[in-house]
Amino acid sequence: MWLTGLVLLLCLPALAEDITAGSSFSPGSAKAVRALTDRDYTTHWAGSGALTIKAEQPIHGLYLCWTQRPEGYTVEGESQGGLWQEVATLPQEGFAHEYVPLEAGYAAVRLQPKGRARLAEIYVLGAGDVPSWVQRWRPTVDKCDMLVLAAHPDDEVVMFGGTLPHYAGQLDKKVLVATMTTPSTRRRSELLDSLWTCGVKDYPVFGSFADKYFRSMSAAYKLWGTRKVRSFVVELYRKHQPEAVVTHDKRGEYGHGAHQLCADVARAAVDYAANPENYVDIYEQYGTWQVKKLYLHLAKEGALEMDWDAPLSAFDGKTGFEVAQDAYQKHRSQHQFGFEVYGRKSRYSSYRFGLVHTTVGPDRQMNDFLENIPSQ
Repeated sequence: MWLTGLVLLLCLPALAEDITAGSSFSPGSAKAVRALTDRDYTTHWAGSGALTIKAEQPIHGLYLCWTQRPEGYTVEGESQGGLWQEVATLPQEGFAHEYVPLEAGYAAVRLQPKGRARLAEIYVLGAGDVPSWVQRWRPTVDKCDMLVLAAHPDDEVVMFGGTLPHYAGQLDKKVLVATMTTPSTRRRSELLDSLWTCGVKDYPVFGSFADKYFRSMSAAYKLWGTRKVRSFVVELYRKHQPEAVVTHDKRGEYGHGAHQLCADVARAAVDYAANPENYVDIYEQYGTWQVKKLYLHLAKEGALEMDWDAPLSAFDGKTGFEVAQDAYQKHRSQHQFGFEVYGRKSRYSSYRFGLVHTTVGPDRQMNDFLENIPSQ
């Protein structure tokens, strides 16, 4: 038995080693270069010229976390003859976190931004399979099974608990996360880290609304603009065609006006998105869409309690709630405020939701946001 296990272990593909610590970077001030590897999203290297990276082992990949993404960039590799040749070009999707594979392996590579750029973190990887923690995003999904509409980064786990680990990570459903607010570069990176931890692979959508604490829904609508808010959510529905939508409590959980707004506009947009006479410009671009199910956090209508305590094989037996807790650790900027992923018995339990709109009948199993919706 032990011999079989040893053979299987030896047959496993080797993971690429993180060789950042043995790499050198130039040019730039010592402080700026250190910022590339301090694993802190509040610091960055800034430049408009080339960044040269040399390593003791062949470089087979770069994982880049941008603060300000350049208009474009190329990656050049140094050949044995000392000549530089272009080996990778800017991915088209425009991700803030992205992986650049360099299959041939190079002793030195040169990152050439086009225009001004700010790079918060860089990871230099050697030969082998890409480790799972390296984010390799898929483009934002055109047609999704579920839309999770969050007011801010961190709400996706604080309020909604195991939703993302269960549906995106375990069931491999197409789950789109959209935030209403425009996050800072730090909070954007924290959200990407959180989503990746939860098994989300489709790049999220970031809204254009200012992040501010609102004491009422009316205050949020007044600052953000009622029509702009409705247009944003109607476009989300029509463009990405979610079967089910999950969003905040109509009372805003602890009274946050932006959370209240999410619940209100999510419900109103169900009707708007289905009617071609509403938001005609968006209709002409994407057509209509009928959301089949809408769940609000903590709603008493169609109330159910999800089970985020079942072990998930996709996460080595961790529960959805435990994965959500791991994901919340990525939101380091928010830890000072005392939030947590709210447990089953909490006043703001991330297990409790209500089905407030359905075109496919009531839930019977009471444990599945996609109940009665055929698999795509």
